[in-house]
Amino acid sequence: MLYGLAALMSFICFVAVFAPANILLKSTKSQIIAAVPGLSISHINGTIWRGTTTFQYRDFPVSNLQWQLSVLPLLTQQMKVSVDIFGTNHTLTGNITAEKNHLLLQNIKGTIDSEYINVVSVPLGLTLTNQLILTDLSVASDLKQIDHIAGLIHWAGGSITARNGADIQRFTLPALQGTLSTLDDVTNNTPVSHLSVTHENKPIVNIDLAQSGWAKVTVLGRLFELAAIATPADTRADDTVLELEEKIL
Repeated sequence: MLYGLAALMSFICFVAVFAPANILLKSTKSQIIAAVPGLSISHINGTIWRGTTTFQYRDFPVSNLQWQLSVLPLLTQQMKVSVDIFGTNHTLTGNITAEKNHLLLQNIKGTIDSEYINVVSVPLGLTLTNQLILTDLSVASDLKQIDHIAGLIHWAGGSITARNGADIQRFTLPALQGTLSTLDDVTNNTPVSHLSVTHENKPIVNIDLAQSGWAKVTVLGRLFELAAIATPADTRADDTVLELEEKIL
């Protein structure tokens, strides 16, 4: 009897430690994809404790994901995972904490090359060069919407191409800093992801991304000053010179 019980416990421990990751992820894959439309997941390997997979969101390049799951948080019904995400034009690391109806991404840092960003920016008429450096990025979600976002983005400067119909302009900008935060959309009573782009702590561009996927870009006169682009004589640095909206997600 004792030998049988010991054998059973050994088998359970073996399954728990070495259970293939694809068994777990395949059972939750449909729920994940339903929560994030446009996401595809494939090539799941390893165990639930340490494994790899690949995923793609819409037309973005394919990403490789490596994870390591911590054991002790499971005792408090939390799942904590360290992740490394890498692929063409992007490399990120961070931590994920998941509870019932709550997801928290923390300590995200890494680099995203301009070619990756241009997937989103080109439909808005903007093409960038150089890479973005992300630090201290955090995102909280209830699995239905983003409740909170924060972090810093640094761009070393470079050239930007702006397209408005047949009109094309190319200009060079100095290093810029981006600060991510969350604002309240009073009209729809939903949080809005906000990116404030500054140069030497002075605002030049504000970008708001609503839960509906609509992005609103507000460009101030200061950007035109930095880019040496002519504006009407009475335009001040803090004046809104250009405003546009586009559905990007």
